Amino acid sequence: MLYESLYGALSWAGYEARRQDVSIGLRVDGTDIDLVPGKQQTVLTTDHSLYRRKADTWTKTNVLSHISHIRNGGRQAETRVMKLWRNQARLQFPSFYLELAVIEALRGSSAMSLSFRVGEVYRYLAGPFASARFVDPANTNNVISNDLTVVEKNAIRFAASRALQTPWGDLVR
Repeated sequence: MLYESLYGALSWAGYEARRQDVSIGLRVDGTDIDLVPGKQQTVLTTDHSLYRRKADTWTKTNVLSHISHIRNGGRQAETRVMKLWRNQARLQFPSFYLELAVIEALRGSSAMSLSFRVGEVYRYLAGPFASARFVDPANTNNVISNDLTVVEKNAIRFAASRALQTPWGDLVR
């Protein structure tokens, strides 16, 4: 299988690879990288089949569509802060799901400061996030919000509530 073959090759090459749901994570020269192995469905499209390890199944999606959607969301600075927070809090929160949540949390927001916008994301995660439904913009049959359990969503909610009580300078290191 493609996913396990890539994981094995990375491990054999000396990388500390981490199995994630659809990606394999590793750190190279201090930079975290997520590799997403996929099989192109046809040469006529950029649709791919990705292996979902937790569900032990394949799903059809379009990674280029994901990249475009996130880039057009215009929330890269906020997303970087939230990914640092997620990693430091050791939360199970897939990157694409987190990126979609940041965009949703800031929909219509015109706040000027990064700290206020990040606070808005924490308020969203501490509030309506756990019951919100997120779908894959490339394939609405893929419900991204089903990728986390209720327990994992509650851990995010609890961590976001704690973050709201934490001084800005202590949130991410």
